[in-house]
Amino acid sequence: MWVILLQDIDKLGKKGEIKEVKDGFARNFLIPKKLAVLATPTEIRKIQRKKILEEERRKKEIEALKILGQKIKDLEIIIKEKATAEGKLYGSVNQERIVKILKEKGFNIPIEKINLKEPIKEIGDYELEINLLPELKIKIKLKIVPENS
Repeated sequence: MWVILLQDIDKLGKKGEIKEVKDGFARNFLIPKKLAVLATPTEIRKIQRKKILEEERRKKEIEALKILGQKIKDLEIIIKEKATAEGKLYGSVNQERIVKILKEKGFNIPIEKINLKEPIKEIGDYELEINLLPELKIKIKLKIVPENS
């Protein structure tokens, strides 16, 4: 029996693929659990339309991220923090804080796109990498200064 997968299924295939499976597996497991539908001509056309729409949406998203990357590539963020005389911060600057500051500047970047291995705990200049896409990594300058200067 031929089915169209509605979700990725280990050892069977990815969402949208048309696969031949045993009748019992399709009728008793895949179809009742809404993991697949029968591969009728109508369903195949629906899936093809969805793929085209998804591809167009993805292209628009990539283009928007590239434009965003151009806008922020030379950005320098200055953060004032309370610090000791030795330059140690009383708190720390983490990804959430950076996302909040970027949002204040008009850039809506998800927290998972910011590559910060560990929170910043000292005064200084840092280079921060933002992974907008696997092939589009932007570096911005981050300057942590004492609050009293």
